[in-house]
Amino acid sequence: MHTTEECRADRSGPYHYFRSAVESNQNFAPAYTSLGVYYQDIEGNSDRADRCFQKAFELSAGELEAAERLARNFAEGREWELVEIVARRAAEADKKRSVPGKGVSWPQSAIGVVELNAQNFALAIPAFRAALGTSPDDFHSLVGLGEAYTSVGRYLSALKVFLRAEALDPTNWFAKYMLANVRREIGEYEEASTGYRTVLELRPKEFGVLVALSETRLASAWHYIETGFFGRAANSAVESLEVAQKIVEERPDAFNLWKTVGDCCLVFTWIQSLINCMPRGLVVQILKTEIDLTEFDILSEVDGVGSHALDDAEVDDLTLCLNMAILAYKRAIYASAEDRHAHAVAWFNLGCAEYRSYVILPDRPMRHRMAAIRCFKRTIKLEPGNHEFWNALGVATGELNPKVAQHALVRALYINEKNARVWANLATLYLLQDNIQLANEAFSRAQSADPEYALAWVGQGIIALMTGNEADAQDLFEHAFEIADSSSVSTIWPRACWA
Repeated sequence: MHTTEECRADRSGPYHYFRSAVESNQNFAPAYTSLGVYYQDIEGNSDRADRCFQKAFELSAGELEAAERLARNFAEGREWELVEIVARRAAEADKKRSVPGKGVSWPQSAIGVVELNAQNFALAIPAFRAALGTSPDDFHSLVGLGEAYTSVGRYLSALKVFLRAEALDPTNWFAKYMLANVRREIGEYEEASTGYRTVLELRPKEFGVLVALSETRLASAWHYIETGFFGRAANSAVESLEVAQKIVEERPDAFNLWKTVGDCCLVFTWIQSLINCMPRGLVVQILKTEIDLTEFDILSEVDGVGSHALDDAEVDDLTLCLNMAILAYKRAIYASAEDRHAHAVAWFNLGCAEYRSYVILPDRPMRHRMAAIRCFKRTIKLEPGNHEFWNALGVATGELNPKVAQHALVRALYINEKNARVWANLATLYLLQDNIQLANEAFSRAQSADPEYALAWVGQGIIALMTGNEADAQDLFEHAFEIADSSSVSTIWPRACWA
């Protein structure tokens, strides 16, 4: 048998015999498969190859090589409905002719890929498991099963699957990336960061991995703040900014980048004993990359924070961190201009930063509160069906305009009446207006919506103190302490709220 490329491409050789076989018996499926393989592998003619594979598969569903090549070609063209038709017919044919456990795995794996693309994750799982039952070391089926597990929230199962996949192919960057994603979801931020760094050694400029590493270091910073490791929190935030610098060189228009930069700056406002660790020069360099500086002047007539803040050496460290965060969120507004939802979120994030500036700066500058209200109104106009946006407006208006605040909070509850935090905010508004009865009823609704929400019990404890029931107040405070988590940071930021 001749094996050289010249002999195989010779039309008087294999091609002649395959054509003769087809012409002598036009119902002989293997001849069409062989001719299709010749067209695809030797001549590179995909159209002719597909016609041969289709004919072979029409004649016999048992022509699994023709079916597999056909499914792959359909998948490359993202024709998932055709992939599913071919894969299911091939799987059925393989089931009829194979000894249990001795069939081929690709039809079930292809079905799993189809279900993944259709976001039918619960259906993808049994398909990939069936493929692995036939071929336990099928790397692609392991990765697909891990993705499906991750998408339905079965993170521990996904972790085991991706560890198996990584062991099968230690050089595959995607398996390492997905494994790091799972570790981040279960709160193993340091292990996840190590995984992302390993991937970046293989693919130094992979945008998605850089973004994931930056966001993971930020998540790690918040976690360290909650657990009291402030030095580690500062280091994590600085590392997140260092990664962000690499991202801005590749994609300065990335919305997630600017949200991460803004959040990193705000991390330091929660650990003010280490606020001088915020790398001002690095942040300014990131903010100035590929931008018309006048874009920073949006709302500057209200909040007083514009492009001049980048070079303002007179402000204290706390104001500096807040101003840098505000400028980062302003960049996010321009970066998200083409996406309505992202644009609404960008205005919301800016409003939260403005409101935090109002809350924690010693002189409580009203300009930041007014800017926050402007931002929240803008975000509601873009996305009126989001209860978080209405809640934020209710908090920001508060005692300034109680009627507007009440309307906003009631609107938030109309959209999502089971949100304990919004009920607690409404109760707090009633307390500010000295309406103890309505406040008590709203705190009760908050407790009903989420019995584990500690601040609802704190609110009722305050009411008990105000009405002279000190014993009841003590019981309520003790219960709130027992069910509370270690920190309320995650409750307060990034959402604007009282409670």
